[in-house]
Amino acid sequence: MTPLQKRLLEIITSIDAICKRNGITYYLGGGTALGAVRHGGFLPWDDDADLYITRDNWLKLKDKLQEELPEHLTLVTSELFPNYRNPLCRVVDENSTMFYNSRIADETPHGVQVEFFILDPVPDDPTLKQKYFKNLWLYIELLVSNFTLANDRLPEEVTDTKAYVRNRIKGKLIGERKVLSQLEQDLFSYREEDCSTFCLRWGQRQIVYDKDIFQQARYVQFEDIKLPVATRVEDQLRTDYGDTWMNVPSAENQIVHTSMGNIDKSYKEHMDYIYAQVNLPKMRKDLLRRKTRNVLKYNHRVVLDKETAFLQKTEAELRIQAILAEYDQLEQDFQQQNFAAIADAFSSYISLQTSTLFIRRDVFISIDDDALYMILFSLIMLGRYYDADKILKVRSNSGLNQSEQLEELLKLILTIRNIVVSRYDDTLSQVEDDIAAFLNIYPHQSDVQKADIVASLRKAEYDFSQLEQRIEAAQQMYPNDGEFLSLLADLYYLEERFEQALELYERAQLSTSNGIVLLGIKEKMQKLQKPSAAGQD
Repeated sequence: MTPLQKRLLEIITSIDAICKRNGITYYLGGGTALGAVRHGGFLPWDDDADLYITRDNWLKLKDKLQEELPEHLTLVTSELFPNYRNPLCRVVDENSTMFYNSRIADETPHGVQVEFFILDPVPDDPTLKQKYFKNLWLYIELLVSNFTLANDRLPEEVTDTKAYVRNRIKGKLIGERKVLSQLEQDLFSYREEDCSTFCLRWGQRQIVYDKDIFQQARYVQFEDIKLPVATRVEDQLRTDYGDTWMNVPSAENQIVHTSMGNIDKSYKEHMDYIYAQVNLPKMRKDLLRRKTRNVLKYNHRVVLDKETAFLQKTEAELRIQAILAEYDQLEQDFQQQNFAAIADAFSSYISLQTSTLFIRRDVFISIDDDALYMILFSLIMLGRYYDADKILKVRSNSGLNQSEQLEELLKLILTIRNIVVSRYDDTLSQVEDDIAAFLNIYPHQSDVQKADIVASLRKAEYDFSQLEQRIEAAQQMYPNDGEFLSLLADLYYLEERFEQALELYERAQLSTSNGIVLLGIKEKMQKLQKPSAAGQD
């Protein structure tokens, strides 16, 4: 842990004690939950902490926090601090300093902070649900005065900029607080027992969870203590981060927040200087004016993005026709199950079709259905079912009907996803029949092979020679996939062939980004008294 993470853990520990004393349920959320499951603690690069809590539990907790937090910890909400314009609630350590550019003018404590994200019930009725999401964006866009929420991760029909302008004018006439209160009454009146989903009260993304994900908390190891995660935390992480949540991102994709801080010095020692140099009321007005301009500009940006995507789509369609004309052995490679060659030949198409711009704008590159089927089937067999799924969703959202072959691919993807989820939430025994049936038809699909091998290793009895040969065959088929090396090492570890296991673990950790696998390697190497070189620290 870094010194900052130690301070964050101290804050979480104080919150956890209050929740336990008062019978209140909360969960690690966002990157903190991801760190708990994938790293056994904080993400190595993380500089904040996120907690999730249902609205009913938050209404119980907020008063208890004010009453029971240690003196140096302060609860920050928009109710308690009028210039704090944010849907997130924070517990801030006043003995430290942490300034964020977006919050310099909100006149709240500026220290190391832990954030609460509230889970609100969402109505099941489709018409009410659509209205709910439009109002949620509008409410948070009006509430937050220092940055713009409208972005291309939100559905286009949600970001109604005209409604934003109307309500800003309305706020000038009847009072901004009254406008926000009207929206709050509409949004936060749905009862948990009447709804089947929760939505994260955030605004930058429309994140919706099955309510069953957040029931009884599961306590897991987090650094040197146990902390609660969601009942089905793997499903939560899949919703938050997608099918590849278990993979450790490259350094350039690791999210670090921009801040200035000193964990050993109170922010109060800096405030006199800031107040002398900065006209805070003027800054708040300037930020709000800039924010309003940016909201109005958003529609123009959407149009520009669409035009850009159309030009790239036209170019890509010409390129895909040229590839198909030159690559005359597509069907031959497909019949010979040379899936890697197919994925490599169409890598530029796959990369563009799964790009953020094309996915968020539902731009589909026209391609012959038979060729598309062979490309997507190859991705699925290679373990990239999530990329195939993205492409099929864009195709569907663009208004095209799925052929029978493509519908079959969707069923394959669903089966694989369910098996992968079972692997990570330790319920493989419940899908043994699905695994056997799948491998009987598609014996080389990498994810299902891994799940089947993991299930075999967990059994009291297994055929060592048969399992060894099977893993070695899979390793030869997927030579760059370190997970198969790790599974072979696990087999040797169980057989107490520790030298062979160590050698394979050392090789495996250099050829996989799967954080769950890396954590397992680290734990086993520590048991063998040889710390992991790559590790998770």
